[in-house]
Amino acid sequence: MIKSNRKRIEQKRAEKALAFVRAGKELDQDKAKAYKAYVKKIPMMIKTNGLSAALAFVFSKGSKNGCVAQNTPYGLIYTQLFEWLEENHHNLFEGNANNDNLIQQIIGLDGKAYRSVTIELLALFTWLKRFADGMIEGEAQEN
Repeated sequence: MIKSNRKRIEQKRAEKALAFVRAGKELDQDKAKAYKAYVKKIPMMIKTNGLSAALAFVFSKGSKNGCVAQNTPYGLIYTQLFEWLEENHHNLFEGNANNDNLIQQIIGLDGKAYRSVTIELLALFTWLKRFADGMIEGEAQEN
């Protein structure tokens, strides 16, 4: 039963990651390439700096005037992470959760929940990277 449960969770991650990467691919060509590069870099940011710091960075790069801009690669990724957590860890979000307060919700977690969410997002990024590599052509230009 544990194996089938794990398989079902992996399938769910894969399905959602595929949908997320399709949305990333729909950005203009340069932004799609940047989306691909960012989904490959963010997991290391999480491992190096911690989930809260990495999400704060993604939020800062993907927001305009304090609101997440979904037409930017970082903004889209941030929104997608919020969507995944809201659907699969809905117990994290008390009251009126929105993607602008995702970081606040993450910071307020106890150690066990924080580690659980970190592991979950890293597992999601594994699928995002696989699909982005296969579906989005080219590499982003370094500035």
